[in-house]
Amino acid sequence: MAILHFAFSTLHWLTERHPMRKPRNQEVTRNGLSWLPGFLIVLAVLGVLAVNSYAQPATARPGPKLLLSADAWDFAQVNQGPTLTKEIRVENAGDEPLEITAVESSCPTCVTGRAESKTL
Repeated sequence: MAILHFAFSTLHWLTERHPMRKPRNQEVTRNGLSWLPGFLIVLAVLGVLAVNSYAQPATARPGPKLLLSADAWDFAQVNQGPTLTKEIRVENAGDEPLEITAVESSCPTCVTGRAESKTL
């Protein structure tokens, strides 16, 4: 309740006593609704604060989680002929089994060795 009183007091000071305030239209003050815009603003701010106070922190979803030794590998320019190999470390950091069923290359001319289905 004290927060509402402070908010309305501040709003009243800003609208009624501020030296840069423009003169009010007599019709607006006569009908008694001059407080409505300020009230709606304060109500919206309090609503946002109330909703945010109940927000839950994000938690990790259960399941497999793939960890690779790197996200991408650059082999630079490779001459035709010699076979190029690269060892890649694959780990499962999740709490459920991770099944690898296929390995593909982004380059259609590259041949990836046949990968066996493997569960980590």
